Amino acid sequence: MSFKAEYIWIDGTEPTAKLRSKTKILGAEAKGADLPVWGFDGSSTNQAEGHASDRVLKPVFVCPDPCAAVPTSSSCARS
Repeated sequence: MSFKAEYIWIDGTEPTAKLRSKTKILGAEAKGADLPVWGFDGSSTNQAEGHASDRVLKPVFVCPDPCAAVPTSSSCARS
């Protein structure tokens, strides 16, 4: 059975940073702390210049989402 992983992180907006998130559907073989690193474009989140904007999200804390209708893990990620 697949599940939904929500990657949550703080962006580079100034003067007040914002919360960002991305959702990924994963197969049953990925569980909890085994969530994969996921890439994104850091220029759209004020975390990089356009010419070198590739960034990754690395999960550092994972917990189940008790409010979700489908199996979901919420992950606080470091970018």
